[in-house]
Amino acid sequence: MFAQLSRALIDARHELPRILDALTTSLTRSLCDRCSIELTASTSAEAASPRCCVTPRRVILRLLGRGLLHGSVTVMRDDDSPPFEARELADIETCIAYAALAGELVIDLEAERTALRAEQERVERFYRTMLRVVGHDMRAPVSAI
Repeated sequence: MFAQLSRALIDARHELPRILDALTTSLTRSLCDRCSIELTASTSAEAASPRCCVTPRRVILRLLGRGLLHGSVTVMRDDDSPPFEARELADIETCIAYAALAGELVIDLEAERTALRAEQERVERFYRTMLRVVGHDMRAPVSAI
């Protein structure tokens, strides 16, 4: 399961939707044939523990990032499936942690790219302004020559 998720996270590159899709696909393939995964976004992190609701066939885990990535992951099995085992819950939590880390890295990378673009635009504006000023100031001496 972890190898598939790791490969999918690498293939997702810097796209957050693909990272979250890799998480749901990996969990669905490894847990059971008849289960469902639901991702829910949240606007802020809650200070409670990562595990917020556990029943024999349904678990809701928090998707907590360091910054902007917050939400929950609900994993459900139908009534005919066996209940979740402690090992499976630990595996789910590990997968969520990997996906949250990858998502946070994407968010950080995008913020850095935005800051770099803004800095490049500021430098380009400065160069254009300097060229205009120097060109204007050189017009009079060149015309006198």
